[in-house]
Amino acid sequence: MLCRTAVHARELIEPEETPVKVVANAVGYSHVSNFSTAYRDYLGETPGQTLRLSTIDTMR
Repeated sequence: MLCRTAVHARELIEPEETPVKVVANAVGYSHVSNFSTAYRDYLGETPGQTLRLSTIDTMR
């Protein structure tokens, strides 16, 4: 996963709470599992963790 792809994916997940499947397709992955693995390897957390953390932040 390229840096700009990872950053774009995180930008889609965090503020908009876009479903992971939609984000995976938007950044060029046809399989969510491949996207999730690449995302975790590059950013150190799963897309689901990013989504949960952003949800918690918006509730504060």
